[in-house]
Amino acid sequence: MHSCGVAMIDFGGVSTPEQMLGRMDPDRVFTRGEKLRSRQGVTLQHWAGRLAAKQAVLRLIGVPVTEEWLYQAEVVPAPSPLCRSDHRCLHGHPPRVVLGPDLELAAMSEGCDPVTVSITHSDSTSLAVAIPSRWRDEPPTRGRS
Repeated sequence: MHSCGVAMIDFGGVSTPEQMLGRMDPDRVFTRGEKLRSRQGVTLQHWAGRLAAKQAVLRLIGVPVTEEWLYQAEVVPAPSPLCRSDHRCLHGHPPRVVLGPDLELAAMSEGCDPVTVSITHSDSTSLAVAIPSRWRDEPPTRGRS
């Protein structure tokens, strides 16, 4: 495992999320929750930020950036103490990472649980950094500690 994972997505000249993915299938990269959240009137920046965050998580954990692994790094809005609305609020909640079972095992085997991401945008670029929220002294042999 690395001390951090970083990813940048250049979406200048791109008009759809599918174009950012190249040959990858959006239905095999983005979860249902991510697609529902990203289709609620948000911009291409949000799709690019979500993709960058997913890639950064995979780089942190040290697994390849493939459809299978990207799908298991779900990036959704976290509840915020500054907002009384739930995760469907359109007022920019911080991102939260939910790891699928295989990716969670990979992270736990490296002694990391859970993962935190930060995402920033410009006019044509999204950048994400993933860091472990905490390190364990010793990787667990089974289940959560």
